Amino acid sequence: MPQTAALPLRIAPRRPLSAEAYERLRRSIAAGALAPGAKLVEAELAASLGISRTPLREAFRRLEAEGFLGRAAGSGLQVLGLRPDEVEEIFGIRAVLEGFAARLAARRASAADLARLATLLQPAHRFLERGARDRLLELNTRFHDGINALSGSPRLQALLSGLHDRILLYRRITLGVPGERRRGWEEHRAILQALQARDGRAAERLVVRHVTRKKWAVLATVTGKGRGRTDGRNGTPAPIRGAGGGAPQDRPRIRLTASRTAGRT
Repeated sequence: MPQTAALPLRIAPRRPLSAEAYERLRRSIAAGALAPGAKLVEAELAASLGISRTPLREAFRRLEAEGFLGRAAGSGLQVLGLRPDEVEEIFGIRAVLEGFAARLAARRASAADLARLATLLQPAHRFLERGARDRLLELNTRFHDGINALSGSPRLQALLSGLHDRILLYRRITLGVPGERRRGWEEHRAILQALQARDGRAAERLVVRHVTRKKWAVLATVTGKGRGRTDGRNGTPAPIRGAGGGAPQDRPRIRLTASRTAGRT
């Protein structure tokens, strides 16, 4: 029986329809509303968005070029699964950028800025105890985005914004790994303490370690090979060899609630 997923996709014509469709679909993939393996039915998506197929196809092309969508033999477009090489690359870039952001934030953030950042940790701990993953995801994202903003570097923030949806997707995965939520919260606390001590090098080191450890958690999930192993050098996990991130073929087809509104070009 096809699975129905009602997505908050309806768009308003404030900018080119293809750009709106692209943003909504990309956010739905990042949020997990369109899961790996989901088949994209063009006619139903166009009706749900209230647009014609032409701008939707333009959005599809962009998402395909960025690796969010792929073509399965005989079944059209589908949401792609995660590939280990992509995970390695994006986490490597993220570690460098966010580590540098933390080093800058330790020097540039005001005491009031850091006090506001600290207010995120207490409610995060409460949601951690309750197992409220969605709220914890929100606060984790605000914590990292907050540090990046406190770097005071628009260029750095612009570079990170291009990775935002991928990071959100990976963050959602790590929050589902046993033990990761508590350990992540403890690492956030240590990062905050380094920022408050104005120790930029320590803050950078802790962020890089935090992001790198999250990478291994995602890779373990993608490859199905547990938590990985260490190579004996400073406890660094060795690269995980194994399966690619291709989308499974037996996922249910995503059906969207069709709109009665006539399509727009």
